[in-house]
Amino acid sequence: DLKTPAGLKPDADTRGMKQRALASLLPERQGVRHALSRIARSDLSVLITGESGSGKELAAKAFHSLSERTGPLITVSCGALGEHPEAVLLGRAAAPGVEAEEGFLQRASGGSLLLDQVESLPQTAQAALVRALETHEVVPVGGLNSERLDLRVISVTAQNLTEAVGRGDFRGDLFSRLAGFQFEMPPLRERKEDFGLVLALLLKELALGVKISPDALRAMLRYEWPGNARELKQTLIAAAAMASLNCVELEHLPRAIAS
Repeated sequence: DLKTPAGLKPDADTRGMKQRALASLLPERQGVRHALSRIARSDLSVLITGESGSGKELAAKAFHSLSERTGPLITVSCGALGEHPEAVLLGRAAAPGVEAEEGFLQRASGGSLLLDQVESLPQTAQAALVRALETHEVVPVGGLNSERLDLRVISVTAQNLTEAVGRGDFRGDLFSRLAGFQFEMPPLRERKEDFGLVLALLLKELALGVKISPDALRAMLRYEWPGNARELKQTLIAAAAMASLNCVELEHLPRAIAS
């Protein structure tokens, strides 16, 4: 039964269980999992790289869950900040006829800020973020008073930020602040030893209410998963929709996986 990781009861959704499950999502090789857990408990900024769909966002959630921070994990889609990215990040001060708006940085204070597709962050937003991280303060757009900032930044990208800095597309001073610890998320095809647990965690996250038959599991283990965890997630959703008796069989999988 692969509905939950071995030894974890589905209704015992405590913080400790979540920490153990998410920690197990990080790759087990050359003792790296233990080292990553120590990094997670620090306040170092983390830059997670890897192929598209490799589970970088899940790894970011693991780093946050294993940290000592009690605040939320706030996710920013860096390529979708709109026409006023500084205001979205820093917030906006109250003005006649306009209410104050809290920015992503204020919302993440006490917790972690997840910068998704950080390479897409506009230059003006990059400059604003550098100032905030340097001073540990944020001044809302249109405001005069600063607010103390206490957050950890976790960034994810499928791009080479070092090359982006060399091209002038990404600020070097921001890169140095975001890359306190750099971690490359290996593709799913290189993580056969973790596949069962990744599968179980996705089944739990998606709440599909199905389990995987032995034949279907063997086929999934043979498959290379070029689309990584994202492809696995979509495969599970589609297979669960076709499954009868709450069990995904070989016949419910795409031909490329089942053959």
